[in-house]
Amino acid sequence: MQVQRIIFLYKRILSKLDSPLEKQITIIVFAKMSNGKCIDKLNSLLLSKENMSLYLIRESSLRSNLPIKEFNLSETIPKRSIFVISWKFFVGMYLALKMKPDIIISYYLIPHGIIGNIIGKIVGIPTIVSMIGSDLSYLNQRSLLKNVFIKILSMSNLVLVTGTNSKETLKNLGIKEDKIRIMANTIDVNKFSIQRNLLIKKDIDLIFVGRFLPVKRIDRILRIMYEFQRRFGRLYSLHAYLVGDGVLKSELMAFSQKLNLTNVDFVGYKEDIIPYMTRSKILLLTSLSEGFPATVLEAMSMGIVPVVGNVGDITDIIKDGENGFIIKEYNYEDIAELIFKLLKSPGILREIAEKAIETSTEFSYEKGALIWKNILYNMNL
Repeated sequence: MQVQRIIFLYKRILSKLDSPLEKQITIIVFAKMSNGKCIDKLNSLLLSKENMSLYLIRESSLRSNLPIKEFNLSETIPKRSIFVISWKFFVGMYLALKMKPDIIISYYLIPHGIIGNIIGKIVGIPTIVSMIGSDLSYLNQRSLLKNVFIKILSMSNLVLVTGTNSKETLKNLGIKEDKIRIMANTIDVNKFSIQRNLLIKKDIDLIFVGRFLPVKRIDRILRIMYEFQRRFGRLYSLHAYLVGDGVLKSELMAFSQKLNLTNVDFVGYKEDIIPYMTRSKILLLTSLSEGFPATVLEAMSMGIVPVVGNVGDITDIIKDGENGFIIKEYNYEDIAELIFKLLKSPGILREIAEKAIETSTEFSYEKGALIWKNILYNMNL
């Protein structure tokens, strides 16, 4: 029996030696997004293939342990847009000529998709452009450059979008369907699940996480809170945290005071939002436009019930009344009443939170890696 086992192991070793090694591929990536978002994007890509050399062109260092080579903006280069775009173009062109990459991936269309596609066209390298909600919003507007951008986008071998609504938008703009792939955002499910299991008191009723920009319509959140306080203030003391920063922060703080809102904390930008997520019950998002917000996935993974506007690809994540709630129209009294009923019904809130957690597992790095694996396979990489 021992001899047979040795022969079996010997044959296994020989078969592995005879099998062809996985092809080494080289990828150039253009990106600007926050460290956290960039790490989420790259993790799924890196998990899709073992032998991958990835070169990231980005303004600042990612400060991560990912096995990538970074090219970051020098302190001597002015931070004005034209200088940054020019720097990225020349660095990208240099790497494309020197490394002869198999593919160029750009996050997002403006300006990186334009840079990546022009380089790809000149050097003869396949390109992929990953789109977000703001890209699509711009392409839907009447603009002198709209047709130019659509023409440049059509040069891509593939265009990635975050969901079904975004896909339909691109088709209506004239992008061929066989060029479009859905690649939803992914998150580190394990990181959030570990934190979720900690026994921490949930003392934040409502939370918003994001930039204080006009498109986010944070004033709607304050108006909802005003209606809640006016109608249900004697029955429930609502406590909300607004996590983030931006050009409208001072204006929103003044508006909050004008409405005489109590228990609203403007906590500013936080690199680590998990300490706030662990304490929260409901995520409120009232944006004019979104793509596929990673914040919603992160909140769901933490067992936070999302109440969000019907924008972008949000319906690909949330089934209204099952794993969250979709705001169909902004009747502030009705939304305030929904929030009051949820907070006064902990059993229902817990049931929906559990379904939200279950949904979030479908957007892990590993699930994203499977999509990338299929994309690369179909591109013979």
